[in-house]
Amino acid sequence: MLKRIFKRGRGAVNRSLHSIASDQATSEKHLVTTAEYAVTAEPFVYDPVKGSFLLDLPPELFYLIGEHLSHDDLSRLSQTCSRLYQFINSDTLWTHLIRFKFPPSIAKLYTNGIFEEERDEATETEKTHQNKAQRPSFLNSKDSEWKLDAAAIRSAADYNETTVIHLTMHLDQKWFRENVRYYQFNKTHSLNCKNIPLMKLMYFYLIDRKRVATTDMVVVHLNNENYLREIRTKDSLNGRVVKLFSVCWLDITGKMENILPGKYEFSWRMRLDMSAEIDGTTEFLAVPEYGTLICYRWTDEIIQEMKIKHGTAWFTADMGTTTIYKPSTVYVAVRNWTTPYWKQGLSWDCCELKLLPLQSKEG
Repeated sequence: MLKRIFKRGRGAVNRSLHSIASDQATSEKHLVTTAEYAVTAEPFVYDPVKGSFLLDLPPELFYLIGEHLSHDDLSRLSQTCSRLYQFINSDTLWTHLIRFKFPPSIAKLYTNGIFEEERDEATETEKTHQNKAQRPSFLNSKDSEWKLDAAAIRSAADYNETTVIHLTMHLDQKWFRENVRYYQFNKTHSLNCKNIPLMKLMYFYLIDRKRVATTDMVVVHLNNENYLREIRTKDSLNGRVVKLFSVCWLDITGKMENILPGKYEFSWRMRLDMSAEIDGTTEFLAVPEYGTLICYRWTDEIIQEMKIKHGTAWFTADMGTTTIYKPSTVYVAVRNWTTPYWKQGLSWDCCELKLLPLQSKEG
């Protein structure tokens, strides 16, 4: 068993070294470090008592190796010995990998800035602006009890153009460990996060694809053969889609829980039939509890333009960006309540929040 584990770890390192050798963009700093080590190191002679020469490498070279390994390879390598396990399961390595793989504004925020002490910088003038904020135009009822609408009212009041310039992002470490949510890495969500390095948890959050399948949402009139149906298809990212045949009242709602502060691009993956037609205005909504809301509107003219551009192929439509300032549930929806007009010929696969670099004033 130990031989097989070591063989897997050694194979991961060999793949890394091969990748490094073929990488023409290796930084000057790493080249200098490697050259200095090559000059000062003694000739290698394998000693079965001491074991692998990898344990004698300086930390800088381990960082370089880590840059070229997948997280699966790092996991296998950590199983080869206790010293490598301690190194790979350290905040130092995962902080380095975040800074290596992500733009500076993202790396700075999620390795340091976001965990700074929360500050309340709102002034009385800003609070006055909050109280006078306009209700979102897509809300029909003043007494709506829907969580999406309640979040939209709060977003319009507390996170409008006047107030957000004074806000900072904040995340409590204890909350993060207890509530971190992964959408792609389902297995890691069941682990005891208290024993996992903080920056390792953050690294996996940053690379995670934050997607929700339409089939996991609340779809009014779903599985009524005349209106909307759940269809299995290999063309879907999730294996199943919601297909609109013909409906008067279009309403799809869902949520994405425990989304961390940051700037995100919101998009839907969908497909149009040649018969696609939607009278009235269709609204694509993304409303965080503590952030700026998105309300992107499509008319039938836009639908026809999309048919010309994409035909009947699947495509991803960007619906705008949102900035979140505190951990939030993000409520998402597709709505067209225009009656008595009917809608037809669309399929929805999933929606996604994609992390974006921050501008300097937001970082």
